[in-house]
This record gives sequence, structure tokens and C-alpha cells, in this order.
Amino acid sequence: MGTVLVVASPGLADGFRLAGASVMTCDPGTASELLLRRVAAEPDRAVVLVTADVWSSLDDRTRGDLERCVCPVVAVVPAAGAGDPVARRGLTADMVRRSIGYRVELSGGGTR
Repeated sequence: MGTVLVVASPGLADGFRLAGASVMTCDPGTASELLLRRVAAEPDRAVVLVTADVWSSLDDRTRGDLERCVCPVVAVVPAAGAGDPVARRGLTADMVRRSIGYRVELSGGGTR
């Protein structure tokens, strides 16, 4: 069975650790590209969750390579809470699309 890892910037890592996740930290930029390529090549890795701030610092080629990974699955998680319900639905739909390769329209009533 493969492992799950969160790659986050230092300012966001503690929240994931408090939730019990395995976390590696890196500052957004060149170092994050090297770390993510190395982590994605590890044979026991099943899922890599990357915070949006780290993800957005990657160049298009690196993001494309990571999105095409079959194993591990690389998914982006929001770097901070989105208070707006429309923004939350958009972030959720984008995460699902990246993870399973389908665009999903989320409909729903009120906010929670």
C-alpha cells in the first residue's frame, strides 16, 4: 500500500501535521520543483497533495508532468480557506478534475 504526503510551504505545514498528515516543507520556487520531482519518483508514494502556493510557483512544464503522473496521483489543495461559496465550489471542482480527469459541475443550495 502506498503512502500519502503533503508538500506545503512552512507557514501552512503545521495545520496538515496537526491533522496527522506526513508533511515535507519547501518554499515556493525552484526548490519545490526539485522536491516534487524527487517525491513523485519514489516507488512507495501513492498520493502527493501540494498546497496551491507551492503549485502556482511551478513552471507549466513541471505542472504538466506532475498532472500526468499515474502513480503517485498529484493533487492540489487550497493554500488558504476560501470564504466565498462560489470560490469553494470552484476549488473543489478543480481538485476533482485534476485528480480524476473529469470536469464536474457542482450544484447545490445554500452554504455550510
